[in-house]
Amino acid sequence: APRNSRELAVRNQFFTPRYVVEFLTDNTLGRLWYEMTRGETQLKDSCSYLVCRPQEIFLAAGEEAPETEASTDDLSQEEMLQQAVYIPYRPLKDPREILMLDPACGSMHFGLYAFDLYEKIYEEAWDLESQLGSQAFARSENLKPLQQTYASREEFLRNVPRLIVECNIHGVDIDSRAVQIAGLSLWLRAQRSWLCQGLKPQQRPQIRKSNVVCAEPMPGEKGMLEEFAGKLKPRVLGQLVEMIFDKMQLAGEAGSLLKIEEEIEEVLNLAREEFQREIQIRNDERNTLFPDIQSPRQASLFDFTDLGDKTRFWNFAEQKLLDALREYAEQADGIDAVQKRLFAQDAARGFAFIDVFRKKYDVVLMNPPFGEASGRVINYLNRRYELWNKNLLCSFIIRSKDITNQLGLTGVIFDRTAAIKSSYEKFRINHLDLYIVSAADTGWNVLDADVETTVYVLASKSVEGAASFFDVRDYSADLKGTKLNIMIEDFKEGKLADMIHLVDPRSFLRLPNSIVGYYFNDLLMKLFFKFDNLEQLGLQARQGHALVSNEHFRLFWELPFVSNMGYESFYSSLYNGSEFSLFAIPTRDTVAFGVHGLNVIYNKSVVLRNPQYQYLSGVGYGKRGDFLDAHILPSGAVFTSEGQAITGISNDKALICLAYLNSSIAQYTINQYCGQHKHCGYVNLLPLPILDELVGKLIKDNTLCLINIKKTWFKCDETAREFSCPLFATEGKYFLKNNLKSLIDDQKAKYKIDSEQLFNCIQRNDEIFISSAELTSQQYQYLIAFSKIRPQDTPWPDMDRDRGTSEIELFLCKEIISQLVGFVVGRWDIFYVTGRKEASELEELFEPLPVYPSGMLQNEQGLPAGPQDVPEDYPLRISWSGILVDDEGQPEDIVARVREAIEVIWKEKAGDIEQEACGILSADSLRDYFRKPGNFFAEHLKRYSKSRRQAPIYWPLSTASGSYTIWLYYQRLSDQTLYRCVNDYIEPKLKQVMESTRQLRQKGGRSRKEERELEELVNMEQELQEFRDELLRVAAFWKPDLNDGVQITAAPLWKLFRLPKWRTTLKETWEKLEKGDYDWANLAYSIWPERVREKCKHDKSLAIAHDQEDIYEEPVAQAKKKGGRGKKNT
Repeated sequence: APRNSRELAVRNQFFTPRYVVEFLTDNTLGRLWYEMTRGETQLKDSCSYLVCRPQEIFLAAGEEAPETEASTDDLSQEEMLQQAVYIPYRPLKDPREILMLDPACGSMHFGLYAFDLYEKIYEEAWDLESQLGSQAFARSENLKPLQQTYASREEFLRNVPRLIVECNIHGVDIDSRAVQIAGLSLWLRAQRSWLCQGLKPQQRPQIRKSNVVCAEPMPGEKGMLEEFAGKLKPRVLGQLVEMIFDKMQLAGEAGSLLKIEEEIEEVLNLAREEFQREIQIRNDERNTLFPDIQSPRQASLFDFTDLGDKTRFWNFAEQKLLDALREYAEQADGIDAVQKRLFAQDAARGFAFIDVFRKKYDVVLMNPPFGEASGRVINYLNRRYELWNKNLLCSFIIRSKDITNQLGLTGVIFDRTAAIKSSYEKFRINHLDLYIVSAADTGWNVLDADVETTVYVLASKSVEGAASFFDVRDYSADLKGTKLNIMIEDFKEGKLADMIHLVDPRSFLRLPNSIVGYYFNDLLMKLFFKFDNLEQLGLQARQGHALVSNEHFRLFWELPFVSNMGYESFYSSLYNGSEFSLFAIPTRDTVAFGVHGLNVIYNKSVVLRNPQYQYLSGVGYGKRGDFLDAHILPSGAVFTSEGQAITGISNDKALICLAYLNSSIAQYTINQYCGQHKHCGYVNLLPLPILDELVGKLIKDNTLCLINIKKTWFKCDETAREFSCPLFATEGKYFLKNNLKSLIDDQKAKYKIDSEQLFNCIQRNDEIFISSAELTSQQYQYLIAFSKIRPQDTPWPDMDRDRGTSEIELFLCKEIISQLVGFVVGRWDIFYVTGRKEASELEELFEPLPVYPSGMLQNEQGLPAGPQDVPEDYPLRISWSGILVDDEGQPEDIVARVREAIEVIWKEKAGDIEQEACGILSADSLRDYFRKPGNFFAEHLKRYSKSRRQAPIYWPLSTASGSYTIWLYYQRLSDQTLYRCVNDYIEPKLKQVMESTRQLRQKGGRSRKEERELEELVNMEQELQEFRDELLRVAAFWKPDLNDGVQITAAPLWKLFRLPKWRTTLKETWEKLEKGDYDWANLAYSIWPERVREKCKHDKSLAIAHDQEDIYEEPVAQAKKKGGRGKKNT
């Protein structure tokens, strides 16, 4: 929020483009005169942006528009444009009393253009008075007709520039410099008019005053005021002056939003009421037994001792108060201030502001400030502008209704957010929707600020009939004005372009959040008018917890071995939305929520929402996205502010709701009134077509079919908890095929069939909802067009995203290699591909999944197996240490181990399978595929980067050149792992290399080949030593805790990864760890215990995370300040 008026002024100095100024002025001031003259004015042609309907009929005084029985609901836009429009009678008004105000005038762009229109209005007014007589104009009693005031037309026209400045144009600003520029601009504009008339400076009338004022407090110090007020009689008058002086202190910050006219009225009413009580007390005292003895009185704000019972003071109190304020302001302003005034008769500082707001205006034109107010003003706005929405622009629009007369018009450019955002609904209902006369929706790049704008003309009372909307949002900044002008010219001639809309503003009240949805077509209008929305039907979407992603979120394979998930466990399943996928997504996200939320509840960045609806089954959807996509939500999950949910409903309702949210009709509808952020407030407003029992069953059956198609493929995805089909083994003897091509071709053929079935099922759902909505053929076309731009869903969206532009064959082959590594380290159960076990059936949709994928090698309790859990006849030796090496001849050589797995599955065909795989992978050999960081590990990193987390579990730690690599399996890490790498692998390898080097050095007469070999051995010896030293350096402080997740656990080893992307990520993570950004991590505590413990003293969340609650110091509770007029403590 701005700290003061100076900062507010600087922040909101935005130049208003000329076409915006003209559009607003033409359709307020120009429109008023157009209606007063019943269309007989030159402004009709000269005002380029004046909006007129082709068939306008002006009603006479007292005449009512004829009643029409026919509804316009079924009329096309073209037919509506040709309908007769009856313009209510607007009496001619003396131009000197057609008042315009810009309440945030800046340098007076609106006023300068309004000056042009006023000149023509004055000129036409003289002629009209000649034709119709002076009685044709409404004017104040003290104002003589024009032709009685001026002897000739020439004399009158000579005075018009002066009259415009002195009578018509008013402006207020909180920036005194802007006010000076505005006043000077109007003076210069008047001089230009006189120059055009050929008048020399000495012939020009003197401008004695202007109405451009600075919003500022009354001048002078408090002592000076008290001295002045003390001399006023009666005493209550001085007290009233002091009260208004205090009220005016806010003027410099609140500006035009200070309702000073109301403040004066309220102060006077308060004084009157107090005086009436005083009279009653006096009468009661006269009637007592001892009238000379005064009984104790309640303290009063006012001193009435010098006012008699029958005083006439109150009849003239307001004028006396104003006179006193003016006199004080003149005295306090001083001679210097008077001499500095631009015009001799300008009101004194402070009082000039009061003077402006004692008037009612025909026209208000403004580009008001937007955003938050400064500190002191916020409290005032909360009291005086109930629906200001913490945005100044709303306050200015509300204020404009206060200061315009009953037939007045307001022209305003403002942040489009107020017209569409859900949080402004009450403001729109009360102050915007029903008052729109015409609008130009201008969009981005209009003001020199990052704000989307819209331009409205508003009536001071609710409008009957259709308003005109011109949409120029899609045009470039330099074309918006020209295109708007062309649209308006076509509109006048009865031509209706696509970007022009005629809409009854009353219809907005039936739209979601009462948004100004002029662009809603007849399809949307029908849906919102005919059907109840989701919230009304008991299918309410809700926002979930706001958690800290890097601290609380994990992918399931990052966790240490846990036996349970849920409310009673440390970890819970997490629903946080996903990339685009209809109906179902793979389950892989978890959250370190803590038992009953203990791990998050004290975190200052966490906000817990709707706890009673968490862990229930239903439907979830991601808040962010160009297109709405919803997913089945099993029970047992925490949902978030990003992944919102509809829970606590029956399974049947969930299936209907899921189908509807993924339908084209729902996706199309919500995209018409909200952008990428599909907050629950928007989703709840979606109208759901009525479905009978039979149609509902069709929808549910079809939706179950869709989900099952997707779940079948999730069973083949090793990054999903649904994984139960290693190597796509949906049948026990599936792999008795002779080659990979047959296997992959079968999967491709199945995927193609499932893709077609998925597409047909989605279309079938769409057609059912469209049929239930009873759409016309034209309305149906809207959805057909929309369907062409929405993404096409697939059975396995992750595969299609991760493979990018590569062929399915390549992706599936890479998956096979990855799963072979999983067999070797004991992650996956090879019995699923040998026929010993068969893939499990699909889980119940709304029930929680098991903690671990059923395709995992498990013990009898469903937990990851240990050496003791594996049967003796298990066909593959498992590398239980979790350490493999790229070292031919070594028992744990990664290539040799993968070959062993291939042999178990394909037996005598193993060699052919390996060769075929290398061909698909475009690798010279399996070793080549594993050794180059851009091959296996790059693919692994991509596949295991999900939900904005990078979490590879197979880590290649290498020497500088990659000549030697150790592969670590994340799930088997311990504080001894690095020592084991050194002792069991690097040291023996180093000895071997050193011995080979020694032997080669001793050999005399080495060949060139042997010289190169020696050089390679020497380099490898040096690299292995550096590799060993770095591992030992890290091992000295590295205590891996899988609760920290992959990235933090791997960060200290960043120097040993060769893939640049991953190396950079880990280096940045390590730097943040060193800096203290991740002190919630167990690794941080193990390395920097003193630093972390010090933080634990003042951060309860951190203390709980590190089991240091005993050192946490509860902050001393601060005594709350009492508000209002409570007694002080003594």
